[in-house]
Amino acid sequence: MSGHKRHHIFVEKLEKGPCQARKKCLKRVNTTRWSSKNDAVKTIITCYDVLRETLEDISDNTQSETDSRTSAKGLLKALFDYESAAVMIIAAELFKILSPVTVCLQSKIIDYGMIPTVVSETISKLQSMRTDKGWEKMVGSINHFAQEHYLQKTSNKRIRKIKRFMDELAIDEIILDPMAKLRTEVFFKVLDSVITQLHDRFPERSLNFVQQMTNFSHEKLLNTGDDTLNPDIVSDMCGYYGLDTEKLCEEFDVFSQLYKGSYQNIDLSDVLSSKDDKYKNDKLTNDEVEVETQDSYDETLDCTSTIAKQRYLDQWIKKGFIRPYRCLLNISGFPYLTSLYQIILALPATSCSAERAMSKLKIVKNRLRSSMGDTWLSDMLVLASEKDILQSIPNSEIIDKFGISSENRKKLLLYKGHQG
Repeated sequence: MSGHKRHHIFVEKLEKGPCQARKKCLKRVNTTRWSSKNDAVKTIITCYDVLRETLEDISDNTQSETDSRTSAKGLLKALFDYESAAVMIIAAELFKILSPVTVCLQSKIIDYGMIPTVVSETISKLQSMRTDKGWEKMVGSINHFAQEHYLQKTSNKRIRKIKRFMDELAIDEIILDPMAKLRTEVFFKVLDSVITQLHDRFPERSLNFVQQMTNFSHEKLLNTGDDTLNPDIVSDMCGYYGLDTEKLCEEFDVFSQLYKGSYQNIDLSDVLSSKDDKYKNDKLTNDEVEVETQDSYDETLDCTSTIAKQRYLDQWIKKGFIRPYRCLLNISGFPYLTSLYQIILALPATSCSAERAMSKLKIVKNRLRSSMGDTWLSDMLVLASEKDILQSIPNSEIIDKFGISSENRKKLLLYKGHQG
């Protein structure tokens, strides 16, 4: 559907079909973002009939190119296949469970306290999905989709004779039932792989570290009462980084009381992309600290609006550690707590920024820029990756700095220097 004519046929069918209100469009699945695969599968399931009609028109159109007609026939055959539809339904259910984890980890305002809970709930849902009851529920969804779109169930395939050596005694059991084969070779296999990878990527010790870090956030400091910090809560993190647990807890108890009365005077305007006077003396009350978790990780939030950007800044301040660290720099006598905040701020939250920078490489260096040099490519990638910072700089300021860089440019750009 990448061609203009083929896409035009799909759009016409889409406007006449039941998907008109949703305005769906086909997504590419060869991107680095995990959410793009979820969007692609959801679009195919939602616009299944429209997509099938489009492929039928392309394959029957004699004026179309031979390659396009052949590809359309192959895709049409795959859409009519019961097993392909079953795999698509399984993928959709799997993406539905994994989406909260991806949204939570890719958010600009990561709540470290939410990560252990979301990961544990995701693993628990996957494990319950792997049971016989979960498979029966999945079979019901597959059969409902097949009946709705008139798909024929796959019949038993002919058993091919497997050659064996003369001294080979073991015989592999051949699964004849297509649904049993789908259950064994696709459903359970994929779930086992995903659960294993989640356990490997999020070991229990790492989740405990992340949970312990939340005790030092801006929100936790404001909600801390007269109770002292329990050393057992942060013992693992202090032992890993070589900090004295008892002294750290003593410093935290004193600092938490000082922070409630001094955090309002901390200036954060220099670390924000939007230099708003509101944040020079930002006074956050305890009521404002309450966070709506669902809204915080809403991936459909329009980040281009001023209100959305303001919300992101508010959540970043409440969930972050930069304000307490700035307060510590102005107060002496907390060496262990200062070292801990330096460690926490130096830890990368996710690798999404680096991965997205690599995704920009394909966009910046396209086939029309194949001879681009390394220096120019590096500069272009910085501008593409830091677009929000670039948009905040006025064009007149860029022109002035470019003009004063040499005498010839001053003459060519008719630059007039500022009068002293």
